[in-house]
Amino acid sequence: MYATFLDVEARAPSSLALPFPGARQASPARAGKPVDWCGHWFKLDEEISREFVGIRFARATGGREVSWCYLSHIHYDGMGALQHILKGQGLERGEPLPTLKEKSKPGLLAGIGAQLRFLLRKSQPSANWKSLDPTWEPPATPLPPGNAVATGALDPDRTRRFEEKARRLGVSTNSLLLGALARASKPFLCDGPVLWRVPVNMRGPVEGISAHANHAGFIEVPIGADDSAVQVHRQIKSAFVRREHWATWFFCNIGSFIGDIGMRAIHRIYHVMTRGRPWVGTMSNLGTWNGVGDWYFGPGCQYANPMGAGVITCNGRLLLTLEAHPSIARDSTLPQALMERWIAELGV
Repeated sequence: MYATFLDVEARAPSSLALPFPGARQASPARAGKPVDWCGHWFKLDEEISREFVGIRFARATGGREVSWCYLSHIHYDGMGALQHILKGQGLERGEPLPTLKEKSKPGLLAGIGAQLRFLLRKSQPSANWKSLDPTWEPPATPLPPGNAVATGALDPDRTRRFEEKARRLGVSTNSLLLGALARASKPFLCDGPVLWRVPVNMRGPVEGISAHANHAGFIEVPIGADDSAVQVHRQIKSAFVRREHWATWFFCNIGSFIGDIGMRAIHRIYHVMTRGRPWVGTMSNLGTWNGVGDWYFGPGCQYANPMGAGVITCNGRLLLTLEAHPSIARDSTLPQALMERWIAELGV
């Protein structure tokens, strides 16, 4: 689930109305202070599950040592965080952040339908990682940044071949990446459903409390152990046809109707229903950033999605990051082995 460090006062839920377009929103929890309700899920992960919910970034200098900096989801999503870092270094690129292809929110009935399909879907635990420590418990205080991290990169020539391969197959680069990651993960996963979470940038049709705030819905992509990039691409397209990204955006902002208390109840119930493990991991792609240096990016991971995969293309180079949650890895051995398999599965 989502979480943040936002200081939001508890408020009794005033309505269980679905947050579909056109519905009347409740006032913020604190008068005069807008609330990033999407980010508030991260607050619950931090408070209830005691997770570290920072987004990690590092300049890719070519050396073996990587120096990470972190920005919290309290104020930022991945794109907003990187833009903020670049602005602070005088490297702000001259183009605006990307926007969703759709220009407006779905209509009332379409929004209700998407939300109902999302709420009524079957929630079940995803497959465990074989390295899961069954005795692992969250610490008494929130976790620090993890060190089970690996990075990888394709040079410009291999990146071009990767992009050409996606075009030749008729799939997006995201589909090619996610399919390769799922196949690479197969030896490390137990039997069970394999569900990856993929954030979706909702900028354009929606407007957050600031340009850098959380603007992300997500889709859930079930992937068979041997699914090809074409099959993964079909699954992703199907999720967009069902407007799953809109359903999750509305759901992530449901706090504007039910408040902090209602969100806490949903957080606990959902984690019980999925035994705390709704996804095997998250893959987030920040797209193309040119003229601002080369960067590694990690979206973070929690017990609920224990493998975080970050993707970004800088100056013609595909840069990859994997981070494993401490419940499945204590050092970089697992993410490094998975990184090598991931790059090999790209086949370029």
